[in-house]
Amino acid sequence: MLETMSQFLNFSIKFIPTKSWEEVIQLVKERVSFMSPMKLAIMPHLLKELDFTVPIEPATLTFSMAKPILKPRWQSLYYPLKDDVWASILAMMIVMPAVFILITNKRRPSRTILQVTGSLLAQNFSGHIPERNSGRLLVGAWLVFAFILGTAYRGNLTAFLTIPKYPPRAETLPQLLAKNAKVAMPPDAVDFYNGFKQSPSSEFRTLSERVTFVDSFKEGLGLAETSNSAYMYERRFMELMIARHFTPLRAASRLYVARQNVWPGYSAWPVIRDAPFKPVVDRCIQAFNEAGLIDKWGDMVVEEARRISRKKKRLHQLEEETETNNNEEKEADDDKGSASQALTIVHMQGPLFLLLLGLAVAGLVFAIETVMYAWYAKR
Repeated sequence: MLETMSQFLNFSIKFIPTKSWEEVIQLVKERVSFMSPMKLAIMPHLLKELDFTVPIEPATLTFSMAKPILKPRWQSLYYPLKDDVWASILAMMIVMPAVFILITNKRRPSRTILQVTGSLLAQNFSGHIPERNSGRLLVGAWLVFAFILGTAYRGNLTAFLTIPKYPPRAETLPQLLAKNAKVAMPPDAVDFYNGFKQSPSSEFRTLSERVTFVDSFKEGLGLAETSNSAYMYERRFMELMIARHFTPLRAASRLYVARQNVWPGYSAWPVIRDAPFKPVVDRCIQAFNEAGLIDKWGDMVVEEARRISRKKKRLHQLEEETETNNNEEKEADDDKGSASQALTIVHMQGPLFLLLLGLAVAGLVFAIETVMYAWYAKR
């Protein structure tokens, strides 16, 4: 933004290195620096000492946490259909054998139940086709119903196994507080901490009780990645640092940035008091906002950081590998930032449990049949 302004308004830029926000604010107060191209939340105590440009965007103080881990769930076979659908299928499994027996006049209900259940599970209809037209229509209607239901269930089951539903994650301040998570903040965010502590809102006061200060963003984001903790700071900065330091080569980052901002306000550039250039700078910022350039430039910076980070990690990996058969397809997949995910025990726990249950029931029935046959043979 500042470089574009300098080209349009014809002024030069001289950067003054600083080590903290306090030093930035002090330099602007002392008019050593005319303006700081770093967004600050517009707070009452800062307005007493500094002036601000027109708001650039809402104050983006938010938090980052680790994405919820998908836990193994044996109920995965149950999720493709709703409760009322399962209830309807159960009712049909009770009604249809009775109707078959009534129409076909068969006296072996066990075989009829097996035929109805087997056809629902995509097995052949092993019984003889009824001679009456009413029986044939009933068999045809049931087979069409079983085909449609089985196809829909198998399609939904594939989707639920490959793309399972993850647990909900905290996106707002109340949801963060409900998780009883600790909150890490850098030392230069102490003004926000004081604002939380003095706020009449019970949520902000509860948040201040959970805040701990860390020395660096790596420590804070590291805590958020490995424990029930959140790191709270400016949104774009966290997105940039996650893209640079916490994004694996062939997978998405374990961290995410919440959608909702925590601090209700706006952010802007601090400038000296009564600056004659402020109206012109304000018009440029308004033009950038109206054209959507601020969001566009921010996305470009984050995407560029993610691309450079992946490139460095890929080069580092290539240096460590002893094999020389790294093909171009692998590099193309890395550039796209996507990789196919193999099914794990998390996805396949339900089918495996069902198989073990079926083997156990079949073994029990086999043992009972063997005992019964032996008993009848002795008689």
